[in-house]
Amino acid sequence: MVWECIRNTFRKKDEGPMKEKVQVKGKLDLYGYNRGEDGELHQVFHKSIDNGVVDDGFDLLCAVLGNSTQPDSLSYMAVGDGVAGGNDATTLTHETARESADYAHTAGTKSFTLSATFTSPDGIKEYGLFNADSAGTMFNIASFDPITVDELVATATVTFS
Repeated sequence: MVWECIRNTFRKKDEGPMKEKVQVKGKLDLYGYNRGEDGELHQVFHKSIDNGVVDDGFDLLCAVLGNSTQPDSLSYMAVGDGVAGGNDATTLTHETARESADYAHTAGTKSFTLSATFTSPDGIKEYGLFNADSAGTMFNIASFDPITVDELVATATVTFS
């Protein structure tokens, strides 16, 4: 089982295998901007959405923790205008853009973020994190009401607990 590989990999300091479950939680923050009459970008909304790790995402996580041959890192974020799939999804339903994502992590914390900026997204309503600039393995997925703005900044936070 996928979780067994994770449980046996994480250990509390000076203890054997953890007795509680390791959880992975995803959150997506979307910041929309439109150009005003002054030509400058102005924030018009902020949405915070929970997202789920897909089956292939757990396999990717296990490969990172236990495989000597490391998969490519999560470094791309994609959006689309399709209907987001479920836990067994391997791609977005209809991807319209994929951008390189900036990684950030503070040592000693149990979370990291990936951020990307999309220019002129039109009617997007699905998102996913990937480990390649095309195709690749999808880690997580989220759906939301359609968004059309001049610029969208998306920040994905992945937290382990």
